[in-house]
Amino acid sequence: MRAKLLGCLLMTTIAMASVATAQTTANSPVDATRPAAARKLFVLLKVGDRAGKLVDQVFGAVSDAALKQTLSTTSSNDPNFGERQRRLALVKKTEETALMTEIMPQMIDAMITVYARDFTVDELNAATAYYSSPAGQAFLSKQPMVLREVTQTVLPKLMPMVQKRAADIEAKMQAAVADLPPPPKN
Repeated sequence: MRAKLLGCLLMTTIAMASVATAQTTANSPVDATRPAAARKLFVLLKVGDRAGKLVDQVFGAVSDAALKQTLSTTSSNDPNFGERQRRLALVKKTEETALMTEIMPQMIDAMITVYARDFTVDELNAATAYYSSPAGQAFLSKQPMVLREVTQTVLPKLMPMVQKRAADIEAKMQAAVADLPPPPKN
């Protein structure tokens, strides 16, 4: 679960970061105007609202795809297997969404800090100007639909590969520590 949550966090951060591109200026000192310019951009972009919707879409699509994959590839003599899996998926999705909602303000503050460090005030203002323009507004209004389409078409195709790799990674992790004694019991 932790790996999926971190993966979803990473996807969310990448998706939100894609709304503006500019030359990195990591070595530039951060003055007080940069965070304000970054926050202005984030308010215009409705990053909190969009991130919440994106997280819900991603968690929903991942959960739905994982459930479909589990139900279609797992045989069980448990007559309640399907219902059990649906209920577990619902609890997982609900709790992960609640967690993301809880941590979203800290995540946005951290992102603003990074934007303020990596973009100049001029770059942030240019991004704000673009997203305030008709083309920028069209991009913003169409982006959720495009992301939903991508999520609905791409994730189901990639889910089997992701699940296989997760199992491979877990096996490699276990092999990496197999020679160590077990941790002490509390």
